[in-house]
Amino acid sequence: MVNWYDEEEVVKVVKAHLTRKGYKIRPKWGKMGPDIEAEIDEEGKRKTLIVEAKGYPTEYYARGEKSGQSKPTNPQTQARHWVADAIFTILLRMADAKSENMQFVLAFPQFKIYIDFMQRLKEIRQKLNIIVFIVNKGDIVKEFLPTEDILNEEN
Repeated sequence: MVNWYDEEEVVKVVKAHLTRKGYKIRPKWGKMGPDIEAEIDEEGKRKTLIVEAKGYPTEYYARGEKSGQSKPTNPQTQARHWVADAIFTILLRMADAKSENMQFVLAFPQFKIYIDFMQRLKEIRQKLNIIVFIVNKGDIVKEFLPTEDILNEEN
């Protein structure tokens, strides 16, 4: 069963959003590559977006031999860990960046926990120049610049 908030769905919606804006989506580097690498030419310069996306955890296993069984971890707790993982991963991608024309993005489905954490981390987002994409149930992507507040509102 696929949910609108699964990571694969968030990635698919963000890719479509970026394509509509004129970005070219590069093939994934492999398991260790970013969820999305997108490029666009702006005023003769190539700009690259590196996107780290997360979904929202379910209460039940969706696949494998435990399919349908309850997960022992509360989704809120697991989501918190996924935020930490996304931030750490984007920091590593920044450390490995080989170009000054790279912009880094965190993408999450529209759940209160993600919006609250990204708002709390506004100063950090500003210092590190990290954009946030919030994907809603209607497959709309709301972009938040590093300086913008992230509010829990319908897109």
